[in-house]
Amino acid sequence: MKKELTKTLSLILSVSLTMQTWWVLAGTDTFAADGRGGEIVVQDYGSQSHQVTLKNSGNNTVVFTITGDLNECVITCSDPADPDQSEVTVTNLEALIVDGNTTAEISANLEFNVTLKSQYSGIDIMEGYRLVCQNLLGTGVVEVHGTLTTPDFILSEHTGDEAKAFRISGTIHANEIDISDSSVPFESTASSIFRAADSFKKGAGDLTGTIVAGSAATYIYSPDGSADLKLEGTEYEDTLYGYVEGYVGDILFDNTETTLTGVPSTVYVGEDYDFSGGITVEPDDYPGTPYIEYAPADDTLWAPERPDEEGDYQARAVAPMVTGYRSSESNSMPYSVVYLPITAVKDEDGNYYYLEGLYDGIYVDEQVKVVPADGFQIAFNGGDSFDFSDYIMISKDDILVDGHYLIDDAAFAFKRNSDKAETEFVTVSDIETTPKFEDLVWDEDGEPETFEADLDEEETSVEDGREYVGDVLSFVIYDDTLATLTVTVNGETVIDETDVEDNWQNLQFESDENAPKKIHMVATDKVGHTMDCTITLKKYDQYTPTATVSVEDILVGGEIKPEVTTNSDGAVTFYYAVQGSDEFSTAVPTAAGDYTVKAVIAETDDYESVSCTDDFTISRKTVTASVTCPDTYVGEEYAPTVTTVSTGTQTFYYAVKGTETYTTTKPTAAGEYTVKVEIAQSDTYLETSCETDFTISKNTIAATVTCPDTYVGEEYAPTVTTVSTGTQTFYYAV
Repeated sequence: MKKELTKTLSLILSVSLTMQTWWVLAGTDTFAADGRGGEIVVQDYGSQSHQVTLKNSGNNTVVFTITGDLNECVITCSDPADPDQSEVTVTNLEALIVDGNTTAEISANLEFNVTLKSQYSGIDIMEGYRLVCQNLLGTGVVEVHGTLTTPDFILSEHTGDEAKAFRISGTIHANEIDISDSSVPFESTASSIFRAADSFKKGAGDLTGTIVAGSAATYIYSPDGSADLKLEGTEYEDTLYGYVEGYVGDILFDNTETTLTGVPSTVYVGEDYDFSGGITVEPDDYPGTPYIEYAPADDTLWAPERPDEEGDYQARAVAPMVTGYRSSESNSMPYSVVYLPITAVKDEDGNYYYLEGLYDGIYVDEQVKVVPADGFQIAFNGGDSFDFSDYIMISKDDILVDGHYLIDDAAFAFKRNSDKAETEFVTVSDIETTPKFEDLVWDEDGEPETFEADLDEEETSVEDGREYVGDVLSFVIYDDTLATLTVTVNGETVIDETDVEDNWQNLQFESDENAPKKIHMVATDKVGHTMDCTITLKKYDQYTPTATVSVEDILVGGEIKPEVTTNSDGAVTFYYAVQGSDEFSTAVPTAAGDYTVKAVIAETDDYESVSCTDDFTISRKTVTASVTCPDTYVGEEYAPTVTTVSTGTQTFYYAVKGTETYTTTKPTAAGEYTVKVEIAQSDTYLETSCETDFTISKNTIAATVTCPDTYVGEEYAPTVTTVSTGTQTFYYAV
């Protein structure tokens, strides 16, 4: 930090504070003669003088002499003493703190280059005191480039004939700032900030810099000129012109008027009420967002949190301060938050709630479902939660004492779905429906059970899936609300009771000589519990089963479908062999022939293994066929064409048409013939034959004859041109 100390200039600062006076130096390159690490403390020296030499990082020294006591302390710069060296810079000097009832005379220009706010970083004027520039002697200059914090900052009339100045390029922070005394030369810059909490006063002319008011209640005085004004912590600002006097709120903002209407006298607990629709703010162009504040009826502790508990309250509308507008509040409007009357819950049938999950109107499983009247939710004070829901499940112990008497303080509350309005908890006895909770029959036994089971007079138990070997099995099925019982034996219904009169039923079964008995029992009680039990009763550990197998004859390519009839439930495996052979395999035959199928039924817990057989035939299929042979001429090749799906060998036979003398030799002479094809049997098809007629015709022939002219007595002979080899006979005529 830069501080200029000049021995020929003097400034008297009059202060009244509570702490000691010292110089504070920063950095490790500086020291003080008294060894306090850069802190020069003004103590009560009596009439003695105390001299301190400071050295900066440039190895320049400045000597200060401190004389007097705490009541009249004079700090002078005694070295350099030569007027030619009257200005010395100590760059590491950070702060001056002057405390106590002290008048400190500093013969130098004082330049604050740091934020002067706390004990170790600037000038700190304690609350209740003020910094007063009473005298500017000579040409001394006080410069503030950082922040000077003081309760009050007042420039007062000075004495002296020479030029002087107070220069601000940083921040003055005080409750009261008064720079209205035009007799004190004063300079500021565009970066100057005058942060005033209570009041700010300036003199005539324009003010360079910005006035920052601590609140809307900060007082401002400006006789003329202009000045920039801002409100602390907001974006609200304006430029003042001419004569201005008053509070910041009055200067920066227009008045607003807020009214609140439409507040009902009562709202309900839980209701999502909102009074903001009744807010009106004048003027119409007010840009802020008004809101509602609430307070107890007999209190003034206003808050924006809406009260929802039962009680008496008041509400008011608030238009908050925004740019150009002051805040305002409406008159308070009283209202009460009350519980929804229980009578509002009752439906047209006179019910507040309904009981669901009942059987025959009164029987209950472990819990009953309580459903409120339509349009409401319900809460119960005897469960795990008091929360509202669409229904609640209540057990016997939740609602009854000793299983028979209604709990005195058992209570329901209701919430209306449309507006969330809630009733208070109302005891169940005051709003009970039909049937009453104490009239319900609660099933505590679970599903029906079996008792007193005996097998051949030996005690046993009936268990689902269990097998019993003996002659007689008897037992009792019981439930305190037994309703139905169905019993089947090997699939045949032997008992079908849909309305059991008693709570129990005696059952007895005898084993069968030839097969086990599969006994299936289904018993239900009046709340829907079901016992579903299947047991097996056998006379022997294993029975010899009866079994037959049959299979239909098929054609080649058909599906073999053996059918087994047996009383065993063992797995069935089929084996096949050629009839008369003992070489069986699981390979299913497909070729034509006579076969035997054998069904082997595996052993089970109830039955021994058994096998049975049946014969069947796989036959070849009949087949259709047709043959065609084109008519031809002597000497030309020809071949019959057969159409058939059979792959059997084809043999062709020929005969003169109308005869039965067939030969495999193809005819070549002209004539009419019959061709017959015989198709041998294949793996799939039987043999077959077919025939057709065809004709071999003689070819027509072309021939020419020439005979040369001649003379009488000379020999001549005709010449024939033809491909025929027939005998040529010549005839002549005149």
